[in-house]
Amino acid sequence: MIEQEVEIPTPEGVSGGLLYLPEGSGPWPGTLFLTDIGGIRRANRGMARRMAEQGYAVLMPAVDFPFVPEKLARWRDWPSFRAHLRRKPRNPTQLLTSTSS
Repeated sequence: MIEQEVEIPTPEGVSGGLLYLPEGSGPWPGTLFLTDIGGIRRANRGMARRMAEQGYAVLMPAVDFPFVPEKLARWRDWPSFRAHLRRKPRNPTQLLTSTSS
């Protein structure tokens, strides 16, 4: 099983992610692994590895982009992060198109 970091171009910049591939030569069926708000973490990586071991190509993008990693450093505590979230639009459509920080 192969695990590699990938860069995914977006209108806001380059997002990171992980790509998992089975051993051998493809083609393989593929899946897009979307994490929850916690982002890429050990449990998600383990699930993606197991899927690759079963013969799937798995792409796990950083769905919390563009909030991390550059912007995450300013939220060292829960109150400041919660205040940031409250400044964001509440309409899900606006969340997808908002470019404000």
